[in-house]
Amino acid sequence: MDAQDNPDNPQHRPHPHAFGQDQRKPGERRTLWVIALTAVTMVVEIVAGIVYGSMALLADGLHMASHASALGISAFAYIYARRHAHDSSFSFGTGKVNSLAAFAGAVLLAVHTLSGGQRQLVCLMAILAMGPRLIVMDEPFAGLDIPTALQLRRTLGALEATTNTATTTCVPPTST
Repeated sequence: MDAQDNPDNPQHRPHPHAFGQDQRKPGERRTLWVIALTAVTMVVEIVAGIVYGSMALLADGLHMASHASALGISAFAYIYARRHAHDSSFSFGTGKVNSLAAFAGAVLLAVHTLSGGQRQLVCLMAILAMGPRLIVMDEPFAGLDIPTALQLRRTLGALEATTNTATTTCVPPTST
């Protein structure tokens, strides 16, 4: 038996791992206020968007839902860390729960804030990682603003010039 595993060893005495996580933090109360404000703004924007037929208000209200969700993850982490602060299964305390919540919230916001063009470029990079010889895209420029469409055209042109990958786009016929 190792000396540290011996219960008679004075260094083996159980000790707390709460590290202050069992106390309510000032940031927790402020976070709850921000969540409430964000949720109220979200509901007002969604309702106003529906009532007045405003796609912009509706879209922003739905966008606010992603922020409310990310903040909700933080609130959950505060409460979870405080309630489990004395749980011995968390050998280094529950402080890491807050860090994981911050990471999860950041990933959630990053995914929701990509524009259509950025999403297309991320998808294009994922496809290029597979090393295809031909990429067929269905209306890749539809819904993009002019600068993003131009950037995508330049990216596709550079792709064909620097790799063995050909690209082609499918565009619906225009009516005359």
